[in-house]
Amino acid sequence: MKLVWDGEAIADRSNVHTISRPTIQGSLAQDELFSEKAERLNDQPKFGRNSRVASIRELVAYEHYIMVCDLDSDTI
Repeated sequence: MKLVWDGEAIADRSNVHTISRPTIQGSLAQDELFSEKAERLNDQPKFGRNSRVASIRELVAYEHYIMVCDLDSDTI
């Protein structure tokens, strides 16, 4: 599997860090946490919970932040 962040996900990550972490250190730590969670999907593509759509998984990244992952192809 290959992990790919689409444009909307990249923009969302940027917005989350700006809103939820007022310091650069906090933003970097949160971004690293998101990256670590997403990288788990390379080893365990079914990590997370099922969604209402068959090929979609939801992964709780941090507190109120959920990553939506499409597993319908060879990319995540």
